[in-house]
Amino acid sequence: MKYPVFHERVRVIDIDGTVLKKRDPEHYFTAEPEALEDAVEQVNEWFDNGDYIVFWTARPSSVRDKTMNALDRLGFKYHEVIFDKPYSYEIHIYDDNPIFIHKVERDIGIGKL
Repeated sequence: MKYPVFHERVRVIDIDGTVLKKRDPEHYFTAEPEALEDAVEQVNEWFDNGDYIVFWTARPSSVRDKTMNALDRLGFKYHEVIFDKPYSYEIHIYDDNPIFIHKVERDIGIGKL
């Protein structure tokens, strides 16, 4: 059995309101997506430092290609995008490794961490 490449950190990042300006779902693709200030630079710095970058979004998988094309056009580096995240007020993650949660203010995003 081949084991996956070890990464010191895995960063799971929401898309809308965290790295892209929040829009109502029906308007995701009627306007050009807009990266939040310093979001591309922050994500790419983590990627370049060896972190494994996962975008995890409530966007449906039916918009996979459009979403990934938008992330690519804006210059985000990432390893994977997971769609259909349950839409909720709370997300609980249980693991045997340390987990760090960083709540960001909507449309301020990760560029100001």
